[in-house]
Amino acid sequence: MQEGLETASRLLVVEVEVDRDVVVVVEWTTDDVSANAALGAGIGEPGERLTPQVEVMDGVLDVQSDHAATVGRPRDICHPQDLGRLTAVTRVGPDAVERLAAVATDSRAFRVQLVDVLRGQMAVDWSVFMLTDPRTTVGVDPVAAVPDGLPLPGLIRARYLTRHPRWTTLDRAVTIGDHPASSLVWREWQSSYGVRDVLSVVFRDAHGTWGFLDLWSRARFDEEDRRLVDRVGPIITSALRRLQAANLRPRAAVETGDPVVLLLDERLAVAGSTDAAREWLSRLLPPTPGSPPVPAVAWNVAAQLLAKEAGVDDHEPFGRVHLRDGVWISVRAARIGSTGGVAVSLDQVSGADRLDLVARAHGLTGRETAVLAEVCAGRSNAEVAATLHLSPLTVQDHLKSMFARTSVHSRGELTALALGVAGSDPAA
Repeated sequence: MQEGLETASRLLVVEVEVDRDVVVVVEWTTDDVSANAALGAGIGEPGERLTPQVEVMDGVLDVQSDHAATVGRPRDICHPQDLGRLTAVTRVGPDAVERLAAVATDSRAFRVQLVDVLRGQMAVDWSVFMLTDPRTTVGVDPVAAVPDGLPLPGLIRARYLTRHPRWTTLDRAVTIGDHPASSLVWREWQSSYGVRDVLSVVFRDAHGTWGFLDLWSRARFDEEDRRLVDRVGPIITSALRRLQAANLRPRAAVETGDPVVLLLDERLAVAGSTDAAREWLSRLLPPTPGSPPVPAVAWNVAAQLLAKEAGVDDHEPFGRVHLRDGVWISVRAARIGSTGGVAVSLDQVSGADRLDLVARAHGLTGRETAVLAEVCAGRSNAEVAATLHLSPLTVQDHLKSMFARTSVHSRGELTALALGVAGSDPAA
C-alpha cells in the first residue's frame, strides 16, 4: 500500500464500505473503463458504479451479491486517463482483524501482522507495539520498527517520562495532532526523524492492561484513522489476553538458573550485570546473529522507576514476562542509594504473582480467584468452603466454571496451570 502511494500518479486508492466493513482498493490496472465511469459513484452512492468489473478476491467484494456498498472518501487521486479496472481489494475493519486474531498463535507474529494491516490503511512509517504486565501496565515485550540509529534506552526513557499521551491514562485512540511539542518523546527523539504525528492506543479490559501501540507518521493521522483503531481495539485486546493465557501453559520442566541483576546508569545504559544476564536476555528477545542481547525489559522497568520518581505515574516498577515453555519471570527495578544508579533484578515469578497472571489471563472472577488460591494451598472443597464462608456446592460450581475458562478437566490440571508445575492435586 505504501509503495502504491509513492506512485500516486498512476493510482487511485478509494475506500468502499461493504456491509459496514471498509474495503480499500490497493491495485489498479489500466483498461478501457473510462475515468468518468470509474469515478461515477459519488459519496454514498452504490459501489457497483465504481466497480463494474471487480475481480473478487477472498470473497471480500462481490458486486453480483446483495452486499450494500457505498463509496468512501478518496485517499489519493491520479490522472483520470490512468484509471482502470480493479484487480485487488483488501478488507479492513473488525472482520479482517478478527480473522487475523482468531488464527494467531504467537504474540509477536500477531503484532507484526497487525501493524502491517494498519500500515496498509494509514500513513504509518514506524511503530512500537508493547506487551505490558496486566497489573502494573509496565512494558515487558516490545515489537518495534523504529528509525535506524535511534538510541533505544533514550527513546524508552523519554516515552515513560512523557505525560501525554501516556497509555496508562488513555481510554481511546489519541494523536499528538496540532501540539506535538507537548510530548517529551517527540521533542527529544521523534521530531529529529521527521515524525509529525503519533497515534497511541491502549489495549485494556476488565482484567488488566495487555499492551499499547504507538504508530509514528511523517504525515498526519485523521479522525477516520482513530476510529478504525478504536473499532478494532477490543478484538486486539482479547487476542493479546488469549495469547498470554496460552503462554502460561507449563510445557516442560525448565530450570531458570540463578537470578540475574543488571546495573543501569541514569540514562539507562548498562553499567554491569551478573554472568547469567546474557542467557536470560537472549531468551526474552533473541538478538540478531553476532549482536549482544537487547535488555528491553530491563530498560522498561527502570524507566518506570524514573517515571514514578518524577511523579509522572505511580505504578510500581515491576513486570512479568514469558521466558519459555510456560515459565514466567519477574523483573523489578530499585534505586541504588539516593544518588546511585538503578538495579534491575530478574527472577522466576512467585507463586502468588503467577496465580494472579493465570486469573487475569483467563478472565476469572474475584471469587473464583480466591477459590483457586485456596485450592493451590492444598485445601479440600470443604476446607475452601469453610475458609471463604461458602457452601461446598458453590465451591464446586466455581471449580466447574474455572475448568471451562481454563480448558482443564480436573483440580490437578488447574493446580498445575496456576503453579506452573506438573503433578496432581492431593486434595482432589
